[in-house]
Amino acid sequence: MKYVVIYSLIWALLSFYLYWPLFFSMLRKGKSRGIVLARLYGGLLFGGAPIIILLVLKADVLNDLGLCLPEGPDIWHFVSLLMIILIVPISYFQSKSSSNLVDFPQIRDSNWNFKLVIVNSASWMFYLIGYEILFRGFLLFPLIDELSLGLAITINLLVYSMSHAAKRFREGLATIPIGLLLFLIAWKTNSIVYPIVIHWFIALSNSFFSVRHHPDMVFIKTRKV
Repeated sequence: MKYVVIYSLIWALLSFYLYWPLFFSMLRKGKSRGIVLARLYGGLLFGGAPIIILLVLKADVLNDLGLCLPEGPDIWHFVSLLMIILIVPISYFQSKSSSNLVDFPQIRDSNWNFKLVIVNSASWMFYLIGYEILFRGFLLFPLIDELSLGLAITINLLVYSMSHAAKRFREGLATIPIGLLLFLIAWKTNSIVYPIVIHWFIALSNSFFSVRHHPDMVFIKTRKV
């Protein structure tokens, strides 16, 4: 087993320790500034270190992290686009539940203006790029190259579900099928582009539908000067 596999596993676990305490601290406060800063920190933490590690190891950073345009069989492009389309109606109905509205949207501001919508969307994208670099990049392609496919999938799903179980155990279990599908999409397309976009649509649709359904939140129009 080459060092890159060991480094990827160590960093995945260490990054949880470095990120989740801060995240939960900001989440409890629910302030937009704190949540946005936590997402920016998470994006740098999860995505920055794998890039640095692979550069030090003189590896092929772009290919080893899936930072390239999707390729491969058409079926996986179709599956990815279908997931993006289905996310919206599923999120709409799921976001209505009281259990969802307890935690989402993460930013608990009552009034959502255009600026907050853009900041929320951009910070989610930055965070998820780093997140996918770690999970569908650093914990996928190097492991597939050095381990069996089955073992790579098992390790990836285990660590991925652990990252969500840190928030809620039920959420950790629910992420296993989605995590498996995102793993297969990244592997078959040799890219993390689709997982990033899919994950972003999940985050945004849930965020904005949660605002729409929350009794204490509302979208407001910015007044013209």
